[in-house]
Amino acid sequence: MIRIDLKKINDSLTPKEYLEESPESYEKLRNHVKHFEESSILISGYRGVGKTTMIQMLEDSITREDRPVLCIHMNMDRYDTYPNFIRNLSRELFISYKKTNKDTKTDDSELLSQLEKLYQQTFYQVNEISSIEKKVEREVTKSLTLNAGTFIKTLLPLIIVILGSFSSTLKFNIPGLVVTIFGFIGFVLGNFNFSRTKSKKNIEKNNVQIESFYDSEIAEYRFFDMLNKLKESKFKVVLIFDEIDKIDKDEKLDKTLAEIKKIILHQGTNSILIAGQRLLYKLISAGVTDDGLLSSMFSSTFHVPMLEYDDLKEKLYKYFIVKDPDNDEKIEILNYYIDSVILKSNSVLRQARHEIISDIEFDENRAYIDLSVQKNSGIKLDSTLLGKVNEIVNKQPYFKKREGKEDLVKYHLFIWINRMKQYKYTTFSSLEIYDRQEVNEENYPRISLIEMDLIFPILLKSLVMENIIEKIPTEDDDIEDKEEIRYRWIENNISSSENRNGVNEGISALYIQVQEELKFYNNFDNIFLNNYNTSRLNNDNIKLLKDFNEKIFDNKELSKKEIEDIQSLLYNSKREKRILLEYYTAFVLSRTLEEFGFSEYHISQNGSLNMNPDIVYTSKSKDILVEVKAYDKPQLNNNVMNQIFLNLNRWEKLLKDNGDMKDFVAVLVIYDISTKNKNKEEDYSNLQNKWLNRFNSFFPEYKNKFFVILMPMISGPLLEKRILNIVEEKNFYY
Repeated sequence: MIRIDLKKINDSLTPKEYLEESPESYEKLRNHVKHFEESSILISGYRGVGKTTMIQMLEDSITREDRPVLCIHMNMDRYDTYPNFIRNLSRELFISYKKTNKDTKTDDSELLSQLEKLYQQTFYQVNEISSIEKKVEREVTKSLTLNAGTFIKTLLPLIIVILGSFSSTLKFNIPGLVVTIFGFIGFVLGNFNFSRTKSKKNIEKNNVQIESFYDSEIAEYRFFDMLNKLKESKFKVVLIFDEIDKIDKDEKLDKTLAEIKKIILHQGTNSILIAGQRLLYKLISAGVTDDGLLSSMFSSTFHVPMLEYDDLKEKLYKYFIVKDPDNDEKIEILNYYIDSVILKSNSVLRQARHEIISDIEFDENRAYIDLSVQKNSGIKLDSTLLGKVNEIVNKQPYFKKREGKEDLVKYHLFIWINRMKQYKYTTFSSLEIYDRQEVNEENYPRISLIEMDLIFPILLKSLVMENIIEKIPTEDDDIEDKEEIRYRWIENNISSSENRNGVNEGISALYIQVQEELKFYNNFDNIFLNNYNTSRLNNDNIKLLKDFNEKIFDNKELSKKEIEDIQSLLYNSKREKRILLEYYTAFVLSRTLEEFGFSEYHISQNGSLNMNPDIVYTSKSKDILVEVKAYDKPQLNNNVMNQIFLNLNRWEKLLKDNGDMKDFVAVLVIYDISTKNKNKEEDYSNLQNKWLNRFNSFFPEYKNKFFVILMPMISGPLLEKRILNIVEEKNFYY
């Protein structure tokens, strides 16, 4: 056994330890955020390489600058809708400001009040009511004035007239009196200006109440408004969007990025997106495609690379307390063990650390790993396999770059090896290890895909040359399988030891595969299976599988012959499944097409025919040629198309030679026999259209004579429905 240094293994993922591994990447990022007022940065790298740890270091560093900094950290795996996201950002903005305000002792009570009000509005209905009062005044003026000079001039003649109007006997002179009266009136009008001043105020009041309103658009406006006010107050705002790599669906990822783009590119803020490799590959691909979303989003990208083999091994070696470094055997086993950990972890530090922790045992307070147990668990083979990976990496100039694209190929080397290890007790094909359909060409750099296509055969060849795996001949006469070479592990590379749980590794692996086989057979009804097993006589695979399953369940010992029988069954599993599905298709279609006057035509009835469709149905006016295929992942296959073309061509010739003018079609039935989650129905529809379009482009003379039935599951009713659709479309009636 060997002791473990718990302090070092606990400190291995701290920011200080990480800085020792990638100082250049960190310094470049820190300077970028420190010196630019606004930026949008993509941080890429596989899970576990230290992206989030580097951002934690960045936060600790920039918050100690003289200028106040607000770091808003958002986990994007919780993203649901844009309005909710704006609310969450507003809350985090207030919390971060309040903390910074306390730490830096900045005093801006008005800004704090506005942020707090915005924070409250994300939780509660906060209403503010204000009133506007409008006053209107009116004034009326009246006055009386006298002109003194004019008064005297006009008064004297008036006095003479008055005096003349009276006689010496003081009797009224009527004419004189009239003249006097009119004169007096003229005097008054000529000398007095009448005006009356009266001040009267009319005040009208109109009160208008204004109530605050907060909906999704207002929330966005106020959030951006607060960002602008923080910028005016000399605050640096850093928005950190983490866990983007956990958004697994491309459609959801694109939708999320489109919605938050205006936040990422807002003036006066630094935005950092922490994502896995997938977004980096999409960004690289956007440079050569018309992708307006990604191509203009990021001002800079920083890639956190996978550690080099020597660097990672040196770091893991520090976890162990080696008291006797001169013990060559013990050091050799330790090196094998560390190599095995690196291989299992896909060369990712965090995963490697977890692998070691899972093997640790305790004796009181001392932690250790029992190397005597590990010695027999295949670690030497793992070390050899890792050596082949490193050999390829060191020889290929493509891996010398540090741009991020090379990590895609390097990571897949580890994935391919670990997938092969899952097939230690059965055979595997190249397609089961590297399926190009899994690597969407739209999401990955073209140069990386080309490198993967070149490197995968190199890996297989090197493992064969090293006598780790071997090619095996196939007994399947199916045309598309002739190019699908199968492999198996050479027996002396298979460990028969027990793993840490006390279960034999080989038997455990067989048991898992038997469970998958039983799931496959459980899709068929008993009526068909009984009929099939009777026709196949002694080939009762289901009984063999069930007997094995029961013995494992009851913890009974298995004989060597029983194990060999199960291994043989699994070796020939794909061929057996295809034959079974061919029988099943005939079983379902025969009873369905019989109602339309069809009967099965056996090719053996006509020995001169140089063709081999799986099933042929014939009637007085129509013929149907059926081909049955089974794939772990249905895909286009030109060889199958050529085979169907030959069948159609030769059948047409047969009919002409016999003077028969009846119609005929070919139907390809494809079963998806993978145990993984099935694709969506629309994915099967798209693939079906691709089959039809390619066949029609290759062989236009047989356009509308070729049909495809894609079966996402083994289902008699579904198969009946699909074949009836074809019969009705072609009017295949009596």
